[in-house]
Amino acid sequence: MADIHSKDVLEGLIEPDHQLFNLQTKFLTTNLKGTDREMYLPVPFDGDQLPYIRPAGVPTTVLNHPPFIRMEQRSIPPLSKRTASYVVPAEFVSAPGNYRLASRLCSRAEPMYFMELVGATKEMLREMNDQMIDIHPYTVEFTIE
Repeated sequence: MADIHSKDVLEGLIEPDHQLFNLQTKFLTTNLKGTDREMYLPVPFDGDQLPYIRPAGVPTTVLNHPPFIRMEQRSIPPLSKRTASYVVPAEFVSAPGNYRLASRLCSRAEPMYFMELVGATKEMLREMNDQMIDIHPYTVEFTIE
């Protein structure tokens, strides 16, 4: 997924997908000053940026997340819905004819950044993408005259 945490987006290899409807929960970490920032893993940061992970004052099993980190819920609660708005540039649908618009929900067990963090091999990363599941594929056909 080409969101702000994508390795390919961060390296400038691909453009971010601004129409991506992502339901993945993100973590908001408290900065030393200024606003919170969105992180993909709840790893504590120190002001001098030395990699030192301090033990929590309260067990994370009680909080369900590390202290000073909030979880930004993006999922769909039971019996509710979320609406995504998309824009299709006019040059892609300007010629008369039949068009088909398809959408689907995709899910995989773990995000790629986590797999790389735990030292996954290239084969493991490929297998994770191969086993991504499609949920609720939906297609609409329309005609432009």
